[in-house]
Amino acid sequence: MPRQVSETLFFGRADELSQMGARLGRAEQGEPQIVLIDGPAGIGKTSLVRCFLAGLAADYCILQASGNELEMQLPYGVMTQLVPHPMQGADVTLRELGRAEDPSPALPAPTAVGASFIDALGKF
Repeated sequence: MPRQVSETLFFGRADELSQMGARLGRAEQGEPQIVLIDGPAGIGKTSLVRCFLAGLAADYCILQASGNELEMQLPYGVMTQLVPHPMQGADVTLRELGRAEDPSPALPAPTAVGASFIDALGKF
């Protein structure tokens, strides 16, 4: 269950934190959720997410990645941030994702990597 973050620690964002907590609660009940944090640069999007994550109990598994525009040309740029080493409990690396059917040295197909990543997440 999420811990409450004091409003004095992060002034003016109680509603947003509450909405994020409600979404987490729905996800805990098995209802998939998406939370989009959007706004102009410098408005506090990253701080809002960090504040929310800081309020979570230690038993949550948090995967983080940046979405830097300059990384768009890097193959599996975001995935290499999410799976930089074997995932704890899943025993899988990026090179191993999607390799079951294609042992070639080239990177596996994006759909195979995505499907394998979802399978690995399901083992947590």
